Amino acid sequence: YQRRVRDGGAYAAFGELSGAHFNPAVTFGYMLSHQLGLVAGFAYWVMQFAGALLGGALAFALLPPAQTTVAGLLYAAPIACVVDTGVDNSAICTMQAFGAEIVGATVIVLTYLLASAAGHGGAAKALAAAFAVGGSVLATLPVSNGALNPARAIGAAVWAHQYVYTDIWVWVAGPLIGAVAATIFFVGVFKADWDQSKAGWLDAKKNN
Repeated sequence: YQRRVRDGGAYAAFGELSGAHFNPAVTFGYMLSHQLGLVAGFAYWVMQFAGALLGGALAFALLPPAQTTVAGLLYAAPIACVVDTGVDNSAICTMQAFGAEIVGATVIVLTYLLASAAGHGGAAKALAAAFAVGGSVLATLPVSNGALNPARAIGAAVWAHQYVYTDIWVWVAGPLIGAVAATIFFVGVFKADWDQSKAGWLDAKKNN
């Protein structure tokens, strides 16, 4: 609940200014669907990763040493099923986490594209984004720890005590693949002729 309120507040504050992506996967979906140009998209990525690194540094600086040097923080975004069970089933858990990140990111990016880019959300688009992020995190938390954001995962990993990068690809590749899936659904299934998006490039391509 608190995360949904926070995300909704962030979107309300920055949505009209920048679109309030805060997530490279969301930006990637906007780039793929031609809502955002390549140069602008890469600029978003630079700022998102810079913000994640600064946020991670602040978070770990404010935490007491007893919490930043414990064994659990060897994994800043641990695969939850490995941590919770303590059973050596890491290979299965890794793929489960990978799938969870793909599905969760697909929901988030598709919601952004429909509610914001296409204008389907109207005045409630901040609430739609907040519930998409909050709901996806809650759903994937028991499996992948609900990162759903490559910048968030890397920003935490860089500052974590002796972080093990073995599975970092799960939280980078998973959300980006989710963005690809969301774009396909958006352009191929959900886009309406009357919406405000710029995804008509695919329709024009089909007619040529």
